[in-house]
Amino acid sequence: MAGLMGVYFTFSSRAAVPTVSVEAEGHTLAGCMKTVADTSAAGGSAVTFGECGEGAQSPGASLPISYNLASLTGTVRYAAPDGSSSASSCPVGAPCSLPRAVALSANNDTIVMRGGTYRGVVNLGITRSGLRIIAYPGETPTVNGAIAVASSGTSDSGWNTDGSERWRAYNPRPVTAGSGIDFPSSNQNLAGDGVGRYPDQVWIAGEPLKQVLNRNQLQNGRFWVDRTNSRLYLTATDAAKSNIETSRPSPTGSSNDRDRALHVNASNVRIEGIRVIRYSNSANDYGVIVADSGAHGFSMKNVVVADVAYITVTINMADNVVMEHVTLERSNWMGFSAYQTDNLLLKAVRITQMNHAGEFTPDPQSGALKAGRTKGIKVLDSYVANNNSHGLWWDESNVGGVVANNVIVDNATSGVFYEISDDLLLINNYVRSTSNREPVLMAGSSGLKIVNNTIIGGANPLGIYTDDRSQPNCSNSTYPLSACGNGNTSVLTGNRLSEPNPSPPPEFLPRADGIGHSRSGFARQPTMDWMPRVDLMINNIIAYPTANRFCGITAVCITTSHTSGASAPINTIFHQANSPWPGIPRTQVNGNVYATNNSNGWLIRAGNTSYTALGTFRDAMASQANISGMEANGLAGTQYVQSNGSPTAALAAQHSNAVAVPSNGLINQYLPAGTRHYGVTFDINGY
Repeated sequence: MAGLMGVYFTFSSRAAVPTVSVEAEGHTLAGCMKTVADTSAAGGSAVTFGECGEGAQSPGASLPISYNLASLTGTVRYAAPDGSSSASSCPVGAPCSLPRAVALSANNDTIVMRGGTYRGVVNLGITRSGLRIIAYPGETPTVNGAIAVASSGTSDSGWNTDGSERWRAYNPRPVTAGSGIDFPSSNQNLAGDGVGRYPDQVWIAGEPLKQVLNRNQLQNGRFWVDRTNSRLYLTATDAAKSNIETSRPSPTGSSNDRDRALHVNASNVRIEGIRVIRYSNSANDYGVIVADSGAHGFSMKNVVVADVAYITVTINMADNVVMEHVTLERSNWMGFSAYQTDNLLLKAVRITQMNHAGEFTPDPQSGALKAGRTKGIKVLDSYVANNNSHGLWWDESNVGGVVANNVIVDNATSGVFYEISDDLLLINNYVRSTSNREPVLMAGSSGLKIVNNTIIGGANPLGIYTDDRSQPNCSNSTYPLSACGNGNTSVLTGNRLSEPNPSPPPEFLPRADGIGHSRSGFARQPTMDWMPRVDLMINNIIAYPTANRFCGITAVCITTSHTSGASAPINTIFHQANSPWPGIPRTQVNGNVYATNNSNGWLIRAGNTSYTALGTFRDAMASQANISGMEANGLAGTQYVQSNGSPTAALAAQHSNAVAVPSNGLINQYLPAGTRHYGVTFDINGY
């Protein structure tokens, strides 16, 4: 398994912030945007959503899919749940099993999967470039990694009686080391009693049961694995129910027994219209679907992946990957894990209920998306909600992230977390927190462009922090990380910025295709120096903090120092043009709307100063950062913002006073130049 077997990734980060280490479903969001003429709107145009492409499909997969079979070109093979495992061809009238169809395929072939449940698909390797695996029109194939077991009420069911409980023979899934975690011996990232290290799972009628660590915790809705005697226990009540499924028992218990569906290691592979559910992967299995280093141009469209024990989808050193209308839901650790990949596009995806069983801590690793050392990841038109983790987390030395036109709400910790990275465009997103963490958190990150977002709730709705690694030379790959911050080390020491390394560890050797860690497309740029810098912050609604984290109760929290000794004065966070690097624009902060309904709350806290009036802040920035006119068009007060972040009538009447969206090739892909509007341009009512 070149490229993944030895990779020590999914980043063990300290996620440091000022004083400690940071480490409502059923609604829909229209997934498309277009500009329409509107003479009543400022600039004569307005932005609408949900009126373009694929029938205005909402985020996530829509199954079954529909298309014309006659449109398929090249060699087409058919697969079915009961298909032949030995046939020499797979015509529509005599389909093969899915593994057999894959084995027979050549480059650029197509496999059409008939509807139904496919079991026994384990670590299926995809090595044919351009292979397309697509559902039959109007049918939904489900690749199910679990096995069905009989009810204890059935004769010869395999269940045995032990008092009020029932057990059956079961070889437990192996506990392995991988993804930067040594689960056999480490409690890192494990919550509570550490049961999350055990990947075994049980479902009854499609509903997951909670695994317990000890037999005395067993009750209805829970299961226990006796790892010493190789038994799986349920209560008598649960064992008597129908439609019981368990993880595939491990034949050997070896860490080489992988429980995942697909391992893609060929270019331009496409998967469309299927469900992949109930795999019990462990740390060394990485994702249930893995796009490895040869999988450039891999794409999934209208695919559901659910009920996964560990990482759901891994993208490892594969460039130009597209995930469109993909649903990830109800899995045990995290959703997308992306490492050292360029130009990953997540478009109209839906990610919910990661870490649903609460078996993992949010830090140092978690998220609907966890990315490290990537370039050009875009998350567009998507719904990221109700994850018991961070939402979107870029962790360490990422470049060129774009988060646009999304709803990111009610995640247990941060909604968007951009950590010691560079160049983020956060534009036209609704980000809400109901926890005691930040909806938007930027730690030690530069090149921040924050435009027309509505950011509500949590502690410091917008946090821009000096990280303990925001120090000279800390971002230099030849400088020992142990000399930075609090002296903590990282598994990534020595290769922190994807630069050429004279003696890299084996897991970071360049790829055979020459696009490895030293590829010129990811050469370190000097602006990624792990120092906090804001380039553009306009027309955002930032309101209603509910918790005290680092700055008291305040809408915007900007820290200029860290207890480790790191420092970033306000005149470097809000900076002049070409300071400290050529090409950096002068900071613009204007047209933002702030509100707090706490009598002790502030609008902005920058460094050691708290501001309750925008005029005072404006004067201070003219003096401290030598930037005049900050928030000349800004507004403050509860009269402008409803509790959910929507503009009140008083604010809606003033949209023409917002700052005109600048003419910028990147920004204008998401909001037209000249647009004047406070907060997001789409309707957030109902979320």
